[in-house]
Amino acid sequence: EPKLALNLLCIPESMPKEAVHQLLRGGYDAASLPIIGPGDFSALTDMAAVSLDALVNKVTLKYTKLTDTGEESASITQENLANIDMQGGRINAVEVTFEHLTNAIPDLAPRILSRELRARSYPLRSFTLQGKSTLEALEEGDLFVLAYPEMGLERMICRVLEADYGTPDKPGVTLTCAEDIFGADMQLI
Repeated sequence: EPKLALNLLCIPESMPKEAVHQLLRGGYDAASLPIIGPGDFSALTDMAAVSLDALVNKVTLKYTKLTDTGEESASITQENLANIDMQGGRINAVEVTFEHLTNAIPDLAPRILSRELRARSYPLRSFTLQGKSTLEALEEGDLFVLAYPEMGLERMICRVLEADYGTPDKPGVTLTCAEDIFGADMQLI
């Protein structure tokens, strides 16, 4: 079963000791992604989003600061003010520690902090697609655009998290998918 951790999707291969690692990153051209619409699947089920109450809106990043005299612990904090406002002023905070992160690259810690806050404070949607042979071209980790106007989705960029291609006795494709955090600002809903 695929495991998601540290923005990496680990996809087991047929051999027990082999696996494919696919980095989950942005920087892609959304216009070049395949578009999947109602004609490409027989069912879209289990559409859900993280509830607003569960979203983190403040992240503190702990890391190592290099100084002239050695190393010392450091931390920086960032808040998502819009999310705090949507939650009626309630702060939902977490601390994350990146033990091997240093300030050797001056802006790296703030960039990682921004990425962590964005990923934790956005209500990503997940869903399951079932159906047609069109879906067979998509593999775990692949990106696509979901265009489903009947649900108010014009261009939601999504990623395949799990893929089940059926068996000879029971053919069919089932894809477990999620909205892609890196494409969240490129979509039309």
